[in-house]
Amino acid sequence: MVSSEGCFIATAVYGSYVADEVLVLRELRYRELESSGLGRFVIRFYYFVSLPIAELLEVFPFAKKPTKYVLDKIVSNRQKNFLFSSKASNSIDQQHSACRL
Repeated sequence: MVSSEGCFIATAVYGSYVADEVLVLRELRYRELESSGLGRFVIRFYYFVSLPIAELLEVFPFAKKPTKYVLDKIVSNRQKNFLFSSKASNSIDQQHSACRL
């Protein structure tokens, strides 16, 4: 299954445009990559090469497993960073609240 809306490779690997992993990768694109010139270049390059790659993944499904391995690492790292930043943010908020008392 290849999405017509983007995230072509992840959609081909995870089987759905709304799979949790695809949502994490889209969030990474919107929050991190779009904010810099280099990130925007990476996005444009991705859209240039991703549809043919996603179509190849459909033709050669054995290639999905190594692709999924790489994407899983990116998703896992992103989730760890999100949890760490959320905990750090909560800790800072709690410290600020304690200072006001």
